Amino acid sequence: MFFLLNEEAYKLIFNICLPAEPEDQSYSDIVKLMDNHFKPVISVFACRENFFEARKVPHQESPKEFAARLRSLVAVCQFEGSEEIGKALVNRFIIGYEAGSVKDRLYEEKKSVSFEKVVEIASSKAAVQPYFHSVGNLIKKEPEILYNKSQSKEFTQAHHTTHPSTSRNTGSGGRNGRGPPPPSNVKCSVCGRRNHIADKCSYRECFCHDCNKKGHLASMCPNRKKINKTNTSQFNRNNNANRHNSHNFLETDYSLYNLDCKLSPVVIDLSIENLSYTFSLDTGVSYSVISELFYLENFKYKTLLLTDKIFN
Repeated sequence: MFFLLNEEAYKLIFNICLPAEPEDQSYSDIVKLMDNHFKPVISVFACRENFFEARKVPHQESPKEFAARLRSLVAVCQFEGSEEIGKALVNRFIIGYEAGSVKDRLYEEKKSVSFEKVVEIASSKAAVQPYFHSVGNLIKKEPEILYNKSQSKEFTQAHHTTHPSTSRNTGSGGRNGRGPPPPSNVKCSVCGRRNHIADKCSYRECFCHDCNKKGHLASMCPNRKKINKTNTSQFNRNNNANRHNSHNFLETDYSLYNLDCKLSPVVIDLSIENLSYTFSLDTGVSYSVISELFYLENFKYKTLLLTDKIFN
């Protein structure tokens, strides 16, 4: 064998074998000495640091590719025994996996799980993720409908005008669960609106300001129809008078009436010192007052007292 070596190779073997002679060594001993000479020095802790810091490259590395890279790193870490190597691979694979549904699934496993099992779970979970993303894109998203309180009436009337078939009751069964009922053509005899009947009106216990009778508002007073109203002006905040309660809309209609004609005042009879006198009711004044002429005709024998009240 030595006759096949050049001078440089033989000199290296001679130096490695010192103090013994190369001719005194066996072939296996010379090979072992050469391997130890050319084998590079490896830092075990540096290799373990690279292993424990290994992480999966997101969206570029598959679970099996990440597992193969971990095997190549653990091979130079000099762990003792296959059991210790297996635990190290499982810990690094789960901890180094990218955050997401796959890692959440791996966290559910017990500490006794094998490295082959976690690689299989990660591969199966990662394989179905593109399917779920494609299915999610096929789901139709309905647009959000926002109701503006100031425009709710216009929306309601436009809805009934554009889609008359959806605002009808079919047969005697009512709405059949398809939208709110249409407004009635009959006015409420209490307040005048069309979205309810008189028995359901919240104003049915109120008193009329015209006839002072309970059961209707002044706008629906029967006596008002008999009076010739002149120069009447009405201001409405909303252009539409009907609003459906099933839409949970707030009533924002306000009416302002100005009547130039003179109406008979509401009067009552008062008994003062056993004598009956007629007084006006609800004049808007917080005090009951009489004129000087009325005082002179009926109570001039009464002494007047000074007051700081001034009435115009």
